[in-house]
Amino acid sequence: MKTRKEMQILMMERDRLLDALRKLDEGREAGSVTKLDYDILYERYENKLREVEAELGLGEQKPGKLARLKLWRRKRGKRT
Repeated sequence: MKTRKEMQILMMERDRLLDALRKLDEGREAGSVTKLDYDILYERYENKLREVEAELGLGEQKPGKLARLKLWRRKRGKRT
């Protein structure tokens, strides 16, 4: 069982990763991020986010921020 402090750190990291994914999407839309860089960074951030969510016990149990981000990306015509 994780301590409260460890859980808070994981939640902060999760928020940081979600923000990084959002900024990456914005950079791609603005043209400041190449497709290759986007694909590489997106995969890294998403994999790390899954690891953090698994440590938090979120995993695939319920739709969280990652699921909402993917839905948002689908609505905007981005790949998931």
